[in-house]
Amino acid sequence: MRIKESEEKAKLLKTQEIRKLSKIGRPILHGGFSTRSPRELVRGRERQRLRKYLSDFREGLVTDLGGEDQITAARLVLVDRATMKLGLIRLIEIYLANAGPWDRPGEIKPVIPGPYMRLTDGLRSDLLALGLDRQEAEKVLTLAELAEVIETEGKEKEKVDEAGPD
Repeated sequence: MRIKESEEKAKLLKTQEIRKLSKIGRPILHGGFSTRSPRELVRGRERQRLRKYLSDFREGLVTDLGGEDQITAARLVLVDRATMKLGLIRLIEIYLANAGPWDRPGEIKPVIPGPYMRLTDGLRSDLLALGLDRQEAEKVLTLAELAEVIETEGKEKEKVDEAGPD
């Protein structure tokens, strides 16, 4: 009897030690959950490339909207959310590239029709809300340019006055 109890205690202590040394919690099984810990999914150079890709995307969006000082706070939030969604989409795509899209023969992984499609639709709607065309930042005129504009407007007004009413 005592031998059995001591064996059970040894097993219990061993499993407790293993749990302390290992990560706590269930293992990450598919793309939707793996996005919570991107370090395990994307390592080394891939991670640096993903970070650069996302920062270039955000910088490009801000530039297309006329620059950081021309964007409203609401648009800036949309830019940040679009960047986050693109990052999650890329993580899922990296996962699918490594693991393949099929769960079992003929069954597609649940991450594709669920979170992946919702994220791509959300990204599309964010980009549509921001506008797809580039917007120029307002140009600040120098004194010489301002004087030239006033002079040309004055000449145009004189021409209209000379022509008289028709």
